[in-house]
Amino acid sequence: MKNIIIPVDFSPYSISAARTGAFLAKHTGAQIHLLHVADIPADWKKQPLSVRKKNSMLEGRLREVNAKLLKLSKNAIFKGIRVSTDVTGEIPYEQITAYAKTLPKSLIVMGAHGAGDAGGLFIGSTTQRVLRTAPCPVLSVKKNYRPKAIRKIVFASDFENKIAAQLNIVKDLAEDLKASVDLLFVNTPTLFKDSEQLDKRMLREIPAKTDVAFKCVVYQDHHRELGIYHYAKKSKAGMIAMITNLRIKKSEYSLGVTETLLFHTDVPLLSFTVH
Repeated sequence: MKNIIIPVDFSPYSISAARTGAFLAKHTGAQIHLLHVADIPADWKKQPLSVRKKNSMLEGRLREVNAKLLKLSKNAIFKGIRVSTDVTGEIPYEQITAYAKTLPKSLIVMGAHGAGDAGGLFIGSTTQRVLRTAPCPVLSVKKNYRPKAIRKIVFASDFENKIAAQLNIVKDLAEDLKASVDLLFVNTPTLFKDSEQLDKRMLREIPAKTDVAFKCVVYQDHHRELGIYHYAKKSKAGMIAMITNLRIKKSEYSLGVTETLLFHTDVPLLSFTVH
């Protein structure tokens, strides 16, 4: 990844995302892009100065958030990292996904609500919509997450659809973080599959010529979400990765699984949307 996009609304959730994005940038060499979606028209900055002067309230709002973003960009967490700031307007999730489309090899890092959080449905719904529409991977983190060394990434999948592109991204990230990768399939009573066949299916997905240590795991639990949650906790995973499938053959690892897991786990969740 070359570009890390961090949507910022200055809440504790987005500040947690900023810390996490900075942590990843230091390991990957990526550039940070701090993006704020303000309550202004999307094309406000392109309006003639004469038009902007007539609405001092909007112009003042733009100056205020620009100043706050600039202050955040100079925070010590970004020391040694290239940081840019930008402000746009209108619908947050549309602007975030549109912004991501302009940057190659990008990652969106966002704050996410979890069990026990009260109120603040706005950022929760924004995160959910970005998860569904993003053109690039999205890393969701909780409000109280503090970045630390990530030594294991759990990649959960049904291993039925093509996952080479997403697994290569996880492999590259694992190389930068010096982490191992566990390929995880959760067997449940209602959707039970043969372990030997699963092992073969997972082994064929492991990228060739890599120094990353891969491990194939078949874990038993009553529900997919619980199995991923329990295994990640048991194995002390520092990150969970999943593919969110849309508009293709229905996967047992659907968007509902991703969202449910994100709600309950405190481990950062890296999701890929396949359109």
